[in-house]
Amino acid sequence: MTRRHLAPILFTAMTIPAQPIDRTKPPETPPLPAFRLPPVAEAALPNGLQVVLVEDRRFPLVTLRLGFQAGSKFDPKELPGLAEATAALLTEGTQTRSARQIAEEAASIGGTLSGYASADSLLLAGNALSENLPRLLDLAADVSLNAAFAEDEVKIYKN
Repeated sequence: MTRRHLAPILFTAMTIPAQPIDRTKPPETPPLPAFRLPPVAEAALPNGLQVVLVEDRRFPLVTLRLGFQAGSKFDPKELPGLAEATAALLTEGTQTRSARQIAEEAASIGGTLSGYASADSLLLAGNALSENLPRLLDLAADVSLNAAFAEDEVKIYKN
């Protein structure tokens, strides 16, 4: 940057703090635009799974949340933290994929896949570029149906 380009920037930077601010009244802000939630579609599958779809085509992304009533309030007294451990270990391997393969496949579709637990629920959450939705669904199905909970991964988690 030359001196000729730097002078207007320095002048502007030096004059901004010198402008008086009237702190007796709040700043004027434009009205907030109305928020409109995209249409919501709900359905129940024959196996009882409740599906909620919120479609917003402004972004080329898809987000998936698979929730179970399995949070920490359901933990047996002798196994506190079971829901949290289960959630953390969901993506650490299945019968056909290692933890590394799960992570690499999620990354290859521009996304992530993780397990989370709260007091009320256990969630498998993922996202990906929308063009990769079938691969995200396949990965999420494998993790939710075939989680291996390998002994070595459980030991690592416990430590």
